[in-house]
Amino acid sequence: MGKRDDDKAERERLIFRSFAEAAGLYSEGAQINSGNANRKEPDILFSAADGSRLSFEMVQLIYEEWPKMIRQSLLTQEFLLDALGKLPEAEAAAFHKQYANADLTVRFGPWVPFGERKVFASEVLRFLLTVPAEFQGEVQLPQKGELVHHVSSIMIYRLQDHGGVHFNPPGDGVWVGDPTVPSVKNKLGKTYVTDDPLMLLAYIDGGPGFHESVWKPRLREYIDSVAHPQFQRIYVYDLHSKRVAFEWRKDGGFVQ
Repeated sequence: MGKRDDDKAERERLIFRSFAEAAGLYSEGAQINSGNANRKEPDILFSAADGSRLSFEMVQLIYEEWPKMIRQSLLTQEFLLDALGKLPEAEAAAFHKQYANADLTVRFGPWVPFGERKVFASEVLRFLLTVPAEFQGEVQLPQKGELVHHVSSIMIYRLQDHGGVHFNPPGDGVWVGDPTVPSVKNKLGKTYVTDDPLMLLAYIDGGPGFHESVWKPRLREYIDSVAHPQFQRIYVYDLHSKRVAFEWRKDGGFVQ
């Protein structure tokens, strides 16, 4: 094993211990060892203090194109916010009222230059005023007209709080900064060699912060669609807040 592999394995053990302590799995006497990738073993071989054994495959939730995509997506977000501030008073008030609890993602077509996006942003907002109140999900775009030539999709998620209009920076196919489902899907498609119960630990360490109200439902929906996942449990752990943000159990469904 080279130095880079050694460093990666050591970091994974440190991250896993943080998770295990937060999840109540770790106590004095427990052992955390790295699996052998050449034998297709999972990343972590864990022996609890009581002698029980678990295996964990790990994956960091990070969007590789984040630095580039965030600059581009924030421009789109800025255009929409600027357009909202320039709407006539009556239209702006109606928009704030209708979307006070909304998380909105507007995806312009990749063929639309940023200059045109800025100009067309106000028309997008006026179209959103025609959407039924409290609608949630993907908005049905008109089949004809300028809107469909500029916008590829609009998603609306309703949040529990009413903190005001929020334009989520749009990504390409998924929410920017939300690699959760693709990362889990990738791990589910691999084969692991272990005699112990196999778990998946996805962890957030830096990078973008994204709404749990967005990625949790999508992750639940995806896991429900998998006929026979090889993982007994799937966790999402926030390394900075030391919090287990998501847990799914094969024998018990969604815990949180």
